[in-house]
Amino acid sequence: MTIKRRGDSGGAIAGGHGAGGQPQAGAKKIQLGVEAGADLPPFIDGDRALLQQALYNLVENAIKYTPEGRWVKLCVRAYPEALLFEVRDNGIGIPAADQPRLFEKFYRGSQREARQQRGSGLGLSIVRSIAERHGGKVWLESQAGKGSTFYLLVPVKQAAGEKKELTSP
Repeated sequence: MTIKRRGDSGGAIAGGHGAGGQPQAGAKKIQLGVEAGADLPPFIDGDRALLQQALYNLVENAIKYTPEGRWVKLCVRAYPEALLFEVRDNGIGIPAADQPRLFEKFYRGSQREARQQRGSGLGLSIVRSIAERHGGKVWLESQAGKGSTFYLLVPVKQAAGEKKELTSP
């Protein structure tokens, strides 16, 4: 996977995806919100298409595993050297035992509700690959029955040749 560097704002990346999840959210009567901080940098050195794909995968999963009539929210925040995208929901949540393997290729959670949904088990491994290609990372916080928050942290500027590891804010 090659990064096609094209500067864009974090808000444009998040907002560009927010509309993409509307049909699925509307079908389930899920309130889909997008929140972008006013302090976002006007430029992020990254591949807009890949970052939007990562956000699409995260939002699509959140909608898929959130029961009808609840909510999903995509937020983006600025930090000195990075942007943090958060996808939050009040869906079915993920048991602690499943969380360590969730970003592996083809892994599907053990919950009955999760297994009832269609999917290949590739979406989150693609998100992890996109994050790593940008010198960032992805992780989650979740509680079964309460919902999940997935975090995607990417640097504002891509390092030339060397990868600088970002730490979580």
